[in-house]
Amino acid sequence: MRQLVGLRIKPSRDGSSFKYFIDYVDENGKRLRKSLGHANRKKAELQRAQKERELQMGIVEPESMRLSEFLADCLMRTRKQVKEATLQEYDSTMRHFIEAVGALAPKN
Repeated sequence: MRQLVGLRIKPSRDGSSFKYFIDYVDENGKRLRKSLGHANRKKAELQRAQKERELQMGIVEPESMRLSEFLADCLMRTRKQVKEATLQEYDSTMRHFIEAVGALAPKN
């Protein structure tokens, strides 16, 4: 099976040290390179393997959303886990909170 996450090493500008990076393509097809911030090969390989597992399992980073979108998502996800009265109370509480602070657009 093809490896989804590559491990790269990059020397500092003065050549006195180096850091590890992981290279991968995210769920949107965008190529990303993230610095691991250290020079420990064993730790870097563990982080590469972890990211590989996340990509294989389809784990994605949480996306930014407005509070109203968050409320709708939470209600949908918890509908079968809690009583209807609990959902109504949560919905009412969150709507009051949103009125107080605003919908809060995500920062990009």
